[in-house]
Amino acid sequence: MGKIFNNGFEYKADSRDFLDALMDNTHYCGLLRNLEKEPTYGKLLDWMLAYKPILTDTEKKLPDLKEIYKMAGIPYSHIGTDLRDIYFAIFKLNIDDPRKFRDRDEKLCHLLINYFGQRVRFRLGLNIIPRAGDKFIFSFVKPILGGDTFWVKNIKHEIYNGGQMVTIVMEGEPTNLYLQLLTEKAFLSDTINGQEYYGLSKDDTKEKLLKLYKNL
Repeated sequence: MGKIFNNGFEYKADSRDFLDALMDNTHYCGLLRNLEKEPTYGKLLDWMLAYKPILTDTEKKLPDLKEIYKMAGIPYSHIGTDLRDIYFAIFKLNIDDPRKFRDRDEKLCHLLINYFGQRVRFRLGLNIIPRAGDKFIFSFVKPILGGDTFWVKNIKHEIYNGGQMVTIVMEGEPTNLYLQLLTEKAFLSDTINGQEYYGLSKDDTKEKLLKLYKNL
């Protein structure tokens, strides 16, 4: 499988984290179910797809894992493994066939998320392209990153093979406009290089800028 994330510190997700992320995004589970004939996790996948409308239409809460394995008809010892297998199978599908993750009228976008040193990539369709500085909540990546709320840092539009590719770079904290101004100033005066300007050495660049412009 291709590389979907690159972690400095790895968030230790538990089975409930994976369950919550999948139940918040059962459309992705449906994409997977359409491809799999007899997967080992098929019963759990079917239960999630069948139970989601019940959660939506009633005041019921999501059952705990001990109830779910009985309702799904699977051994309790399998549920943690099955949840992880379903989750990462969706990531593999996203790499192999990202266009399944967009509707006809949506623009396919490439998300690059940097969450306090942890990074993940995901491609999906969006009706509206967010702007720099917007808050973006995406619960599906929480088991990997440990968080689901991000801020758009920048957006790149690229024409590729006759079509448009949109890359959205996000971080785990809002942009510091003052620091951004210092970065622009330093880059224009050739004080920092391209890697520093585009945030590839973020912490070192921040210290360098604060020392450089401490009297401003």
